[in-house]
Amino acid sequence: MKKRFEVLINGEHCKACGVCLEFCPQDVLGVSEQRNKAGFYPVEVKKPEECTGCGHCALMCPDACIEIYRVPMEESVQS
Repeated sequence: MKKRFEVLINGEHCKACGVCLEFCPQDVLGVSEQRNKAGFYPVEVKKPEECTGCGHCALMCPDACIEIYRVPMEESVQS
């Protein structure tokens, strides 16, 4: 069974330091075009299908704003 991963980012707590961007080997993350309540442009998921679930972004985030979950994909039914 194939696996995919869901990346959740708490945009209101993100201070846009960019550390996670530097450590994502798949360039899944990017900077939002909208500000959060603190006035920062938080990180957001730009290419969710590219995430391999390595967890580098979550480990490196100094404010623990990122969570990664494994989501099993349904196997395609062959006729």
